[in-house]
Amino acid sequence: GTTVINVTGSLVLGLLVGLALNGAISAEWRLVLGTGLMGGYTTFSTASVETVRLLQSRRFAAALGNGLGMLVVSVLAASFGLWIGSLL
Repeated sequence: GTTVINVTGSLVLGLLVGLALNGAISAEWRLVLGTGLMGGYTTFSTASVETVRLLQSRRFAAALGNGLGMLVVSVLAASFGLWIGSLL
């Protein structure tokens, strides 16, 4: 649930930034869609709480996988979206 939302949100935000840098959309639209829409869509605060709850329950491997895994995959998704957006 939360991981899918954050990864897809990172992908779309990267795409929006790539499109804005390429001139396909204006910087204003990037701010509206990126900050407004994608900021409301992603739930990194929920993911952080989920990771802390795993730590509290002494599920250290799950917490590490959840926290670092989501961060790494989200950054990769954002990079991919940025790359795709810059090509369009």
